[in-house]
Amino acid sequence: MMINRPPKALALPDVATLLVVFAIYTNLAVLGVKFHNLPGVVAILVPMLLILPLIYHVIIRREKIVMPSSMPWLVLFMSVLMISTLFSRDVPAAFSQLVTYLTEGLALYFLLVNVVRTSKMLRLVIWALLLAGIVLGVVPLYQQLTGNIDNNYGGLGQTSLASFRTGEESLQGDVRQVRLAGAIGEMNRFAQVMLMLVPLGLFRFYAESSRLLRLIALLSTALAGAGMVLAFSRGAAVAFALQIVLMVFLKVIKPVQLLGFVVVAGLLLVAVPQYATRLVSIPSLTALITGEPAPGETTAPDGAIQGRITEMLAAAQVYADHPVVGVGPGMFPYYSREYSLDLDMRYITTNREAHSLYLGLAAESGTVGMLFFMLMLLATFRDLLRVRHESQGRRPDLENIATSFMLALLVYLTTGLFLHLSYMRYFWIMFALASAAGFVGKQELGLTTQRTVQNTVAYERVQ
Repeated sequence: MMINRPPKALALPDVATLLVVFAIYTNLAVLGVKFHNLPGVVAILVPMLLILPLIYHVIIRREKIVMPSSMPWLVLFMSVLMISTLFSRDVPAAFSQLVTYLTEGLALYFLLVNVVRTSKMLRLVIWALLLAGIVLGVVPLYQQLTGNIDNNYGGLGQTSLASFRTGEESLQGDVRQVRLAGAIGEMNRFAQVMLMLVPLGLFRFYAESSRLLRLIALLSTALAGAGMVLAFSRGAAVAFALQIVLMVFLKVIKPVQLLGFVVVAGLLLVAVPQYATRLVSIPSLTALITGEPAPGETTAPDGAIQGRITEMLAAAQVYADHPVVGVGPGMFPYYSREYSLDLDMRYITTNREAHSLYLGLAAESGTVGMLFFMLMLLATFRDLLRVRHESQGRRPDLENIATSFMLALLVYLTTGLFLHLSYMRYFWIMFALASAAGFVGKQELGLTTQRTVQNTVAYERVQ
């Protein structure tokens, strides 16, 4: 006779995992150090708290170490960075960046994939991220509505020095819009971090049966979208458009829902007309290619676009000169000025980043490093696609989780066309959770064993 047992309460170490994910994504530990005089060690200790649930699962419960298919490629990628560090022009500086890769990258990845072991935990982690999105999005929205940008609200409402003309005029001259940077402190990164939450929120809205949870998911998604808009990032806008196209291609959204997205986007541009002004400057990129102003424009591309293209081309030249293992982690900025001299565009007067995830990694880790980096990404996407395919009609929860993490990771990789790999913990936390989703999905579907039918029946009984 089958006995219906009450669901087990969440173990205390798993609660610690959720709190750490929330703290990392909201940047609370860093804000505590920067704005509230907490000792610097706090920012290091917060992610290290994941060691406690790791001990719980591996030592106390005697569960096996989790090894997703992307882990070997990640280890090889880190090995290339170690080698390139030894051959860099400034070994101490490269070693400092290598330590960041090892702590915010490899260590964070290893801890997360080993403490997020079930679909239940994946769902709870998504909710921790969505609650983080609410915290991150409320303050910038309030700042924009009230115009109170002088108060940083304990670091949750930071602003950048960057602003742009809105096309309006006042008695004081041109009206300028300040770009908001939230708890991250850098506007393009803030847009990137918020945009990754949009697919997670949408899929929780679709999947949850509770009306309250659906409303909370919708609120988080709306605030994440508002945060992206108020950062006024052109790259994020391009990434959002590509994400919608991909969702249509994957048949995640229907034509009627696509119309809804278009209407919402239109309403956003009406509510925040400054963003429309900002997006108008995107076509000016054509002037850099053709040498002529973009249609409807009479001036050259703005300095930001010129500077970024210069930095990207300089990174490409550094890669061409150091094609095997690159110049070492964090070393491209030391080459940017001298290589910009050979480009007839804009002279760089300070050490600058590549402003491209791919060109920056190519310059600093070479062909070998880029190969392993791409292979670790492909391994994770392969697992997520397989889980998504095999779970259709059988495990809709796994289908939703796999698809949402796949889209969130693609958001980062798309915005990475215009942003280098800084604030890297946000990439590694999303990559680790996407890898965990692929691994957990295969385990629960029985794709690594011959127990597919048994696992599916067991899940249906629990439901």
